[in-house]
Amino acid sequence: MLFRSSRDRGQRRGGPPSRVVPAVTATAGAERNRSLALLRREPRLLRLLVGAAISGAGDWCYGVVLVVWITGRTDASPAWIAVATVGRLLPYALAAPIGGAIADRFDGRRVLLVSSLARAVLLVALAATVANHGSLILGLLLVVLAEGVGAAHRPTVLSAIPALVGEREAATANATFGGLMQLSLLADRKST
Repeated sequence: MLFRSSRDRGQRRGGPPSRVVPAVTATAGAERNRSLALLRREPRLLRLLVGAAISGAGDWCYGVVLVVWITGRTDASPAWIAVATVGRLLPYALAAPIGGAIADRFDGRRVLLVSSLARAVLLVALAATVANHGSLILGLLLVVLAEGVGAAHRPTVLSAIPALVGEREAATANATFGGLMQLSLLADRKST
């Protein structure tokens, strides 16, 4: 049933006028409560999702800084923003199958640690390039490398979720992770 009236929830006839409540809202509330209960029961999942949220916030910040850096340069045309956006998306799209294979073949913790550290080193180098008014080409090369190195991150997290919560709760955990990533992606893509 798409809509429920307050009468359908047991209210007597003759009471206040019935109010129509979308069933979707009730379902969303129940799913939110299931997600919160799961996060309370599974601290490892909570830590994984908090780490993913922090990473998403960092991606958003670096996307904003990248656009500001390019627009503030006198030697860059607005087309460089498009190049930077493609430079952020294309490596991920091309390297995602390789990242999935890496996630399946190696220990998940090690993959997350190595890819995060390699990405951090590349982004520190990007920050140094920006701070020293370095080459635009070097900056974009660092962006492409950082995105390529990070391609194994998402498949590794997705493969770790069922191991953390079990098959029974995997759908709820994946939905929670997916919602978090969509919020992060929305904020990130708004910046570029």
